[in-house]
Formats: sequence, structure tokens, C-alpha cells
Amino acid sequence: MIKVVKGIFKVILVLFAVQASAQDYLDIVDLGYTYNPSSKCKTNTTSFSSLNLKVPILFKNGDAVIVGANYNLFHVDSAETEFHFYNVTLPLGLHKVFSEKLSADFILLNRLNTDFNDIDKGHFQYGLISTFSYKKSEKFKYKFGLYYNYERFGLFLVPLIGLDCKPNDKLQIFGVLPRTMTVLYKAHEKVGLGVSFDGQIASYAMRLKDGSDGYVQRSKNELALFTDIYFTKALVLQLGAGYLLGTNYKTYAKADQMDWAMSFLKFGDDREVIDKISGEGAYFKVRLLYRFDLTNVK
Repeated sequence: MIKVVKGIFKVILVLFAVQASAQDYLDIVDLGYTYNPSSKCKTNTTSFSSLNLKVPILFKNGDAVIVGANYNLFHVDSAETEFHFYNVTLPLGLHKVFSEKLSADFILLNRLNTDFNDIDKGHFQYGLISTFSYKKSEKFKYKFGLYYNYERFGLFLVPLIGLDCKPNDKLQIFGVLPRTMTVLYKAHEKVGLGVSFDGQIASYAMRLKDGSDGYVQRSKNELALFTDIYFTKALVLQLGAGYLLGTNYKTYAKADQMDWAMSFLKFGDDREVIDKISGEGAYFKVRLLYRFDLTNVK
């Protein structure tokens, strides 16, 4: 009975990944740690720990519901201050197939972005990621969409454009900019080599140094080289190193907001920065992934 349940679950995951993306794998468990040490140019250190889980449930027509849970811990330590803040997200997604060529993904983001001091409704955020995919061929998909979230600093919109491309059996290019993009080369059955970009702007409610309520705005741009090491078809260790560009942590008073922002464009932004900590510099990352490699699934 257990073997039958495992087999059904495996088929569900494989079918979902085939429908949703041109990737050759689907990560259902992602445990990671990133460390940005101090250097000659800066005295502070930053670190980031994460645990991400997701489970897709496929329907007969190819549609799917995706449920998951994400936990992230941020630690910033400088000569002047030290603080921790957290993100807990319960994403709820829908993958909808309209035709052989057109599909869409809608992900509702229910977030708690906080330092866990006197949590109130202002510590919760609600957002939506909508992405449409058009399959030009078996090896190429266009993607376009919109990210919406009401941050602590105000309304935040990000137009999205991306692709899923697999020129051959070894090379894959996939992602949605300006958030993520990955180039992966399967050098060996047990080893993958890649380049990745990860960009994000997010805000977290926190208690400021003077005891008042405020928030921190985290802006990051990660560019990295990484290696995937396959212990088994499912269990993967990823080791990466790269550089953080334009990455910083700015703190503001609770009521200090802008009118709205679209990607890097800001409207009505006359906020006063209380404190700014740089997160730029080299960083190192390790991730443990539970992954289904579709190239090896029969």
C-alpha cells in the first residue's frame, strides 16, 4: 500500500512539473543558508536561513492546486546595531491550462513579515503573483505576468517577463525577471553547473533602536555560480558563491510611506531613512533540496 501511495504521489509531481515548466526538475523541499561576511569595505555581516515546502495536487485536465509553507530568518549585525526579522508565508496557488499552448499560474501570498515584537495586523501582507505561459515549441515557452503586494512602504507592482528554454538535453534556461533567472548545465549525471540571479524588494515590521515601531526595507540582487551535487535522483546538495549588488537594509518609521512603486520606479517617495546597512559583497550559499529529476523518471 505504501509503495502504491508513493507511486501515485510521484506521478502527480512529475505531471505537474511537465505542465508548469520546461525545467527538468521540481523542488518540493528547499532548506538553505546564505552568509555574507564582513570585508575591508564594510564591518557588518548578514545571514539568511530558509525552509520552503510545496506540494502540487493535479487534476485530470492538467489544472493543479499548489499548497506550501515558507519560513525565512534574516540576521543583520553591524557595529551600530543588530537585528533579526522573519518571514512566514503560506502560499496558495492555481495552475490553469487554457489550451495546449497557453497556461497560467496564480499564487496568493499570505505573509507575516515581522520581528515578532507586538504583532498586529500591520505585520501581515497579502500579495499575488500571476504568470501566463505561451508554449512556442516543445523546447521554448514565453512567460509574462505581474507581481502585486502591499508592502509596509505602500503599493508595490512589478511587471514580469521570462522564459523556459531547453536547447538540448544538458542545457536549461528558465526564470522570470526581474525576480529570478537560472542557467543550468548538466555536466554529469551526478553534477550540474549553473549561474543564477535573484532580485527582490521586501519590507518587514520591526522595533527600531529607539523603541518605536518601524520597518526595514530589504533590497537585494544576488548573482551566483553554483554546483548541484546529486547524492541520489531526489536528494541534491547545492553549493554556491557570488556577489550581492545594490543590496541594503534601510529602516523607516512606521507611518513613513511612499504613494506607490513599480519595480525600481518610486512615486511620492519623500521618506526619511533612519538607518542604512550595506549588504553588498561576496556571499556563500548552501542548499539541501529534495528534487524530482524528470530526465531520469520513467
